[in-house]
Amino acid sequence: MRILLITLLFVSCSTVKNRVIDIPDGQEAAFLTNELKNVCFTSAGRGRIELGSEKYLVSYDALLEAEKNKWSLALDIPIHGEELISIEWKDKPAVQADFLKNLKKPTNEQESIEAFVEGLGNILRLASDVKAYSCKKNSAKSGLCELKDTSAIRWEVSNDEFILQTTTNSKKEIEFKAHSLNKKYERISVFMKNTANLELFISSCE
Repeated sequence: MRILLITLLFVSCSTVKNRVIDIPDGQEAAFLTNELKNVCFTSAGRGRIELGSEKYLVSYDALLEAEKNKWSLALDIPIHGEELISIEWKDKPAVQADFLKNLKKPTNEQESIEAFVEGLGNILRLASDVKAYSCKKNSAKSGLCELKDTSAIRWEVSNDEFILQTTTNSKKEIEFKAHSLNKKYERISVFMKNTANLELFISSCE
């Protein structure tokens, strides 16, 4: 049986068409706060994980606990069974996951996975507390969020996608993308070139 982290509400609605994106000057943080509410960080569904040459199809339950600076991802992985990955970011983003440790990757690949966690942790930090950041536009639909002692996060929004990008301390580029906006985004992907890719196809969302 999959690990259930929370009772989730099924979301079903018609696709948003040609929404008007108007971000008044000085209202960037408010806009991003609202946009991030449409991203199902607490959700359940199916997913795909790629770590180097390893690929896994999974079922998942995810729970964002902003007050604890923590995001948990419970996975049901064929052959491996049930696994729990927890990312925390109160200080430096860190991960707890026996699954990742047991992969026994070469040092360079392990360092890349750590960079992936760092980048995702920084994005989750923004998602849990936008007001802590200084966020400004650099065009009508994109901008930058900055916080002392953490990597800046670039953001961009379109009709049905929301993109966040950051650079880790080891100069790795991480892209977080929420796709297919109905009332909520229906898919999440997190990508770091040649290292890791996480895709979540959301069937229920809180």
